[in-house]
Amino acid sequence: TFLDLNPTPITFPAHNSDEWAAGKKVTDAAKVSLEKFMHHSIPDADRRLAQFLSRMSLSQGRLLSMLRQLKTKTAAEVACDWLKATPAVWAPWVPVETDCSAGLGLIDTSGQFVTNRSLASSCRLCPPGMASKLLT
Repeated sequence: TFLDLNPTPITFPAHNSDEWAAGKKVTDAAKVSLEKFMHHSIPDADRRLAQFLSRMSLSQGRLLSMLRQLKTKTAAEVACDWLKATPAVWAPWVPVETDCSAGLGLIDTSGQFVTNRSLASSCRLCPPGMASKLLT
């Protein structure tokens, strides 16, 4: 595969769109940004999943390393190995259950609203006429 060739970056002068338009491609190509996308309904369906996906970030080097491992392991094995080996990388992506977004208030295990995060177990939609306050 292409990964077996161990590609290395080549540095060209900064992109010059005028030269590229004229067919003279002696400068770097325009930068391509790797983006994440999620279905528009995910934030409403599962706010914690949406927060996790928004925070998730893998370097190109990490991705290439995992892709190389697919020659001898399944995707599940590669992912599991990576998760076990790098909790310091992915742990900050996991949302705190009591980090409530706007319109949600802190509740305890019995479902009662509380004003102290240390007493809270999760978040729930505030009832009509009520509002939550930002905790720092």
